[in-house]
Amino acid sequence: MVIAERMMDIEDDVIQAWEKKVVPEYDVFYFPTLEEVKKYMPEHTLVIPREEFSKHNSYQTIDMINSYEMWQISKEANYVCVVPEDLFPMIDRRKQQAILNTQQAFCRGLIFDWELIEPLFQSQSYMMQKEIEGIIEPYILQNQRRYLAFQRQMWTRLPGSFKRELLIQLAELYTTNSTPMNMEVQKVVNQFQHIIPYFNRFSKENGPNCCGSVSCSNRKSTKMPMAD
Repeated sequence: MVIAERMMDIEDDVIQAWEKKVVPEYDVFYFPTLEEVKKYMPEHTLVIPREEFSKHNSYQTIDMINSYEMWQISKEANYVCVVPEDLFPMIDRRKQQAILNTQQAFCRGLIFDWELIEPLFQSQSYMMQKEIEGIIEPYILQNQRRYLAFQRQMWTRLPGSFKRELLIQLAELYTTNSTPMNMEVQKVVNQFQHIIPYFNRFSKENGPNCCGSVSCSNRKSTKMPMAD
């Protein structure tokens, strides 16, 4: 968890690293049955039973798992389609909507409540809004609530400044500015001075960053204070 008062102080190279990996190079779609796959996906699409998919090293990278939030996918999702980024835009619009609605129902990652994105969208210039609208329109879902699904080709087409602002805004979801947390952090800082460089910093890499920071600091420290 990163403290909110430092949230905006995210290094450029960190943002650039996030931009490259936040939406994976391959689109991943979940389906309940093979019949659903055949109904909505083009012929010869790669289809993998979910159990097999979960054991495939190529698709179980920390980046893929984090982006698609695979730990929360519905148990009703029995088949997985892995497709290149240029395939989804070629699918009929009605089928696109059906596919994305299924992903939202199955709790796949990279689908965000429009209320989270709308303030940022409204803050853009008129010309920028029109450009963004033309890119995201096929990826907007309207059920009881409005959602925006992110897919690779759509992400690469979005203006860089908008993506940067969006990534910083999403980072706010993983911050806190509570006073009790600040006090606890200060206690740790006072006790373990050598890990100060790792506090209130976002990492370029996905993974257990807290543990990784401690491990890294241990390698740099000549003497680790003993805990009581």
